[in-house]
Amino acid sequence: ADQIIKHLADNIYGEGDMSLEQHVVNLLVKRAERLALVEAGSGGNVAAALSHADGAARVLAGAYVGPSIDVLQHMLHVPHSDGRVETLALAASQAAESQWTVAVGEILRDGNGASSVMVAIKEPGGMDQRKVQLRGAGDSAQESLCTELLDQLRRSLRGVTDGR
Repeated sequence: ADQIIKHLADNIYGEGDMSLEQHVVNLLVKRAERLALVEAGSGGNVAAALSHADGAARVLAGAYVGPSIDVLQHMLHVPHSDGRVETLALAASQAAESQWTVAVGEILRDGNGASSVMVAIKEPGGMDQRKVQLRGAGDSAQESLCTELLDQLRRSLRGVTDGR
């Protein structure tokens, strides 16, 4: 069992009935750091999921939810809209005084009908941006996206914690 856990360590976040949301909140509590969220394509689902975890009030610095990057940049008083998730992440981090921020852009569709969102994760040491493909459609796509974003945040928190 120890060899299996060692081999799969990056894919295991808890034992028993611990949720991914609770694990992310626990990591933030342990670090005494706060998280801000800016959500367009995820529709506030990440904030809603995290808000149910024990200790969430101690680490959630704020959540901004809007239908587009332009609306979110207006909400965050960004002087000119550049359409970039990194700009959202930096503005929310400053507004909420948080060390961590997850910013999720609008849903983009390519010529083949595949959907994705741009995501920026601001952490104390920098910024990571990536494109995340949506799987499924409707509510199932939103649930899958929320899980993927929480897992990326968990890995980022863990990576910094592990000295990466």
